[in-house]
Amino acid sequence: MNAGPYNKRVDGLHLDIEPFIARVRRRQQAGGEHWLTRLPLLISMLEQQWQIRIDRPFPTARLHYVAPAHRADQTFVVKIFFPTGEFANERAALLHYHGEGAIQLVCSDADCQALLLERVIPGTSAVTVTEAQAVEAFLTVAPKLWHPPAGTYRYPTVGDWGTGLDQFLERAAHEPCNLPLPLIIAARDTFQQLIASTSQVVVLHGDLHHGNIARSQRDFWLAIDPKGVLGDPAYECGAFLRNPSRISRVPDFKQRLAWRVEQLSTRLHLPQQRIWQWAFAQAVLSQWWEVEERPKLALREVAFITALAERAEVV
Repeated sequence: MNAGPYNKRVDGLHLDIEPFIARVRRRQQAGGEHWLTRLPLLISMLEQQWQIRIDRPFPTARLHYVAPAHRADQTFVVKIFFPTGEFANERAALLHYHGEGAIQLVCSDADCQALLLERVIPGTSAVTVTEAQAVEAFLTVAPKLWHPPAGTYRYPTVGDWGTGLDQFLERAAHEPCNLPLPLIIAARDTFQQLIASTSQVVVLHGDLHHGNIARSQRDFWLAIDPKGVLGDPAYECGAFLRNPSRISRVPDFKQRLAWRVEQLSTRLHLPQQRIWQWAFAQAVLSQWWEVEERPKLALREVAFITALAERAEVV
């Protein structure tokens, strides 16, 4: 199948979304092909329903179709979800946040699994600022999101996510994997201990790293792309600590991590050791989520996870 059905004309410009199509095919194979055949119809339906014009996806779109959308002099973002189960969780989280610390949800369509979202302007992420400014961005946004769940929506829990470590361990016991077996065992045990000792449960973003914190004229920094998961506030620090992804290449990454943890612990009133432990266990879990695409890790990445384990005092 070629890209023909997906090509559109907007203001006379030919929009070829072949790079996005290739990414979905590579990650989802047969399931991706089925969804891609429906995508032109979904785009057309949403344009008609919401009276908007949807453009080509952002270059960062990997699985879900995330693109600018326009209506008269207004600009939005449309997110059409590949059917992974994430649509309902993100929608519930955005409704829960109600624009405090996160982008606003304008409207949604459950049949199309699509969200019409506030577009943050200028939209540059915390990846582009200094280390101190990125930490300040996280400290500004995270506490605004951490409130107990309200209503009847059943969010997934951090404990639900943690079952992936049991699957990782089972796989690692039978075939070569991307981390040494002792690290996976330590992560599984640490994760279980942290779940058992959690005393405060809030609605977490679930993936609050530099790339998901964006500059906004409305409220300076806002979170985007929440996963919507219930858990310990200290869990939220993990994704921020191991990002941007190139941090494992930084010669002084150990000192940089230690400074980050000190700042987060002091300002958010969270125990340092608990932050280190969550960061380690979550870093191993994230490798399980990527094991099919990255069956082997670079030595520097293994060294990074080992350093987290040492600071967490689990090895």
